[in-house]
Amino acid sequence: MPGSTTTKAEDLAIASAILEDNVLLGGDINILRKKDDAYDPIFLAYYLTHYKRQEVGNFGQGITIIHLYGRDIRKIQLALPPLFEQKRIVEILSTVDDEIQKTNKVISQTEKLKKGLIQDLFTKNNKIKKLKIKDVSEVTSSKRVMVSDYVDEGIPFYRSTEIIKKSKNIPLTDLLYISAEKFNFFKNRFGAPEKGDILITAVGTIGDVYMVQNEVFYFKDGNTIWVRKIKDSVLPEYLRMILGSNFYREKLNNIAGGSSQKALTIQKLENVEVPVPSISEQKKLIEVISSVENKTKVYIQTKNNLDQLKKGLAQDLLSGKVRTK
Repeated sequence: MPGSTTTKAEDLAIASAILEDNVLLGGDINILRKKDDAYDPIFLAYYLTHYKRQEVGNFGQGITIIHLYGRDIRKIQLALPPLFEQKRIVEILSTVDDEIQKTNKVISQTEKLKKGLIQDLFTKNNKIKKLKIKDVSEVTSSKRVMVSDYVDEGIPFYRSTEIIKKSKNIPLTDLLYISAEKFNFFKNRFGAPEKGDILITAVGTIGDVYMVQNEVFYFKDGNTIWVRKIKDSVLPEYLRMILGSNFYREKLNNIAGGSSQKALTIQKLENVEVPVPSISEQKKLIEVISSVENKTKVYIQTKNNLDQLKKGLAQDLLSGKVRTK
């Protein structure tokens, strides 16, 4: 089980693995060696990773870099079921894990297909003109909102966290708000996000892309870049698909600057080139890529369901709440 390095104790990575022969390990790995036949190694890996996760994490030490030491792992009290039951639990959880791995493989394959379609569009079709983003839209950001401007109710105010969640269709929680008066001030003087505008996360997590729908909100300056006033020669949905692809995510991460934390600037984004075929071709590409994205969404939902199933099974079986026969 690895000793982990991270910036937050609550994010301490707890993972376990059964090692093959002739494997070299780094210095940040804790090794548990089996002494007798009282337990199944794979069961113990599940047990520590899932049932004892919080207890193991509580042993993490450090401020900026969190370490997990072997001497502390020895303090963990184990309550293991009989060996035959351990093996049955391993069989059940491994079956779910196998399905999760299969689903992950399909998701990876569909993402590669989408990336390939866009990469070919950019690199292999020389007949398609390529324009800088600033040539087909206005690239800007929002205006500064102060902490003192937050209110209990009003217009939703999104940080990059919310933009990332919206790009992935994840429900929003713990929202911040600004007053309608403050929102209208910004909207009347500087504009506000409108349907078809595109928001791109630009600090830390680079390249999550969200296209604004029929909704009212404002967003945090600096962390998100705003692509708006998209010209008629480019369909917003087409631009979203292009910029939201893994191919462009890699491009944006490569041009982002910064040492401790990456940041994508307006100036760098607006000079990124995108392929701009005819509107009819854009519509065809939207149809093809939408089909791939819809399949990916189905697979991701399947994976989420399997993850929840595994979580529930692990809690019930490893705690002894549900016993196998």
